[in-house]
Amino acid sequence: MAMIAVKTQTENRTRIAALPQSSAPLIPNWRLWGIRWSFSLVDPGAAVSAGLLVNLLLARWLPPQQYGAFALVFALFLFLAGFHNALLLEPMSVLGPANYQRSLADYFEAQIWVHLAFTAVLATPLLLAAALLALFGYGGPLPGALLGAGLALPFILLLWLARRMCCILERPVSAMPGSVCSLVLLLCGLLALQATHKTTLFLVFLFLGFAGLCAALLIFHDLQIGLDETRPCSVNWLSAAAENWRYGRWLLGGAVCFASLSQTPVLLAPVFLGLAATGKMFAMQIPALLMLQCSAAAAMFLLPSFARESLTGSSKRLRQLAHRVSLSLAGASLLFAALLYFIAAPLERLLFGGKFASDAWLIPVFMIIPLSASLASGYSMALRAMQRPHYDLLANRIAAAVSVQTAFLFIPLWGLAGAAISLASGFAVHASVVYLCFRQATANDRKEFASQSAEEITPLEQLSA
Repeated sequence: MAMIAVKTQTENRTRIAALPQSSAPLIPNWRLWGIRWSFSLVDPGAAVSAGLLVNLLLARWLPPQQYGAFALVFALFLFLAGFHNALLLEPMSVLGPANYQRSLADYFEAQIWVHLAFTAVLATPLLLAAALLALFGYGGPLPGALLGAGLALPFILLLWLARRMCCILERPVSAMPGSVCSLVLLLCGLLALQATHKTTLFLVFLFLGFAGLCAALLIFHDLQIGLDETRPCSVNWLSAAAENWRYGRWLLGGAVCFASLSQTPVLLAPVFLGLAATGKMFAMQIPALLMLQCSAAAAMFLLPSFARESLTGSSKRLRQLAHRVSLSLAGASLLFAALLYFIAAPLERLLFGGKFASDAWLIPVFMIIPLSASLASGYSMALRAMQRPHYDLLANRIAAAVSVQTAFLFIPLWGLAGAAISLASGFAVHASVVYLCFRQATANDRKEFASQSAEEITPLEQLSA
């Protein structure tokens, strides 16, 4: 696929490869499409492995109470990351290819400044919570975990930003060195901490942030993107932030609702069952989270394609792309779930050494989450590309209400099983509502196109008469 070089107006302008101006066919070349799809899976595999590696090793090394504290703080981090996704990553993925094809380098530079300012705000609640717990003399593992997460959050999310830029440029191979770098640094750091008996949650989060920073800088170097104050930037970062807000405000409520959908059982488990039970539940989700993140990352690689298909006005091609993405990812999730059903117990022994043997049956149950999310993925991206994010808000609101209510009802009754049922039911409802909204949106588009065609034909008939 042809690429366009993007320049600044000065001689020292950095160069990056931009997107094509015209929309390409749905799948113009199966070999090229397959190569890009493979790279889009390899890179998320390395990136997701970094996060899951931390969870896996800590689940093996730490007592259940400490690992439960890590799971709780990690859930809070994911909750805050939802705001970053709604107000920065999602608007950048849709508005960047649509409005800034000839100035993507400046646009990305502006978004880096937006990221730095925004993540400083996001980290504040974690730092305040750590200070309050320390002030009131709480001596558990939570204060250190919260402090480390607050310090690391901007750098972890910086890697997410860099990887999303690679997706926008349709260059997933550029993200691979950074993801591999993050994985290697984390592995070496965690092994060093364990060897010296200094594995604390504070240091674990600091290593996460350091690895994210190094990996992001490596990706920026490959893309030749950076912050250069010696030259004027054609895109003002405050204007970019305002544009992100105008688009992302519709996703903001959905992000809160989605965080409630996915994190409420984790946040309520310590209240009803204790931190140790929270650690068990989070450990049993690791295989499902692996599939969930890989599916989401592979789908995000195609989001710019959805945006371009929407700009061409080809409703049929957009529907075809949505169906293919959703059914393909759902099929892969279903096969993975069937495999886990038969190997759940051996897999638990392999991953955790029998530490959670009595709860191994939860592993295939949690696979309902990525299966439902995969079914919704293509239709959700199509709605975003059509710039109708309010449908996402509707779906997330309904699903969050189901998840929160079932969590309060089922966790006290059935413990970890109730938490699993709550999560699964929320994601299943979300997938159903997203699909219904997609059908409604495409039906409305067809009606509008038919009415416009009729208005255009009528004057011609009158002239011929």
